Amino acid sequence: MNMSGIKIGDLAAAVMKELNAYEKLTQEEIEKAIDETAKETVKDLKSSSPKGKSRKKGTYAKGWTSKITSRGRGAYGRTVHAGKGSSLTHLLEYGHALRRGGRTVGRAAARPHIAAAEQQAAKLFQEKIVKGLEK
Repeated sequence: MNMSGIKIGDLAAAVMKELNAYEKLTQEEIEKAIDETAKETVKDLKSSSPKGKSRKKGTYAKGWTSKITSRGRGAYGRTVHAGKGSSLTHLLEYGHALRRGGRTVGRAAARPHIAAAEQQAAKLFQEKIVKGLEK
């Protein structure tokens, strides 16, 4: 028996027990970071998305949400999506030709908002994981 009270023969089992506990803690911290990052990203996109001028004013911006996309066997993820206005995301982010015509009328200007939120989410996620695992 050594100083920590663990017999040499039981060392492997004790190490595995501690590794399993660390794995569970790590998984919980990652899931927490995913949930918090998704929530912050939805909030950011709701505030930074273009608001329409029609009677459906702000429908696109208000439609941002997140949902769990994978679960089980250690996999967990969330997807942030535009909800009902999902067909507008590419058109608003990159611009598009106007409805009434070709080259003479012009293009609708791009209103980038998704790329900035994505970059911010990646940075925030990394910070949350590091902070969570430092505990």
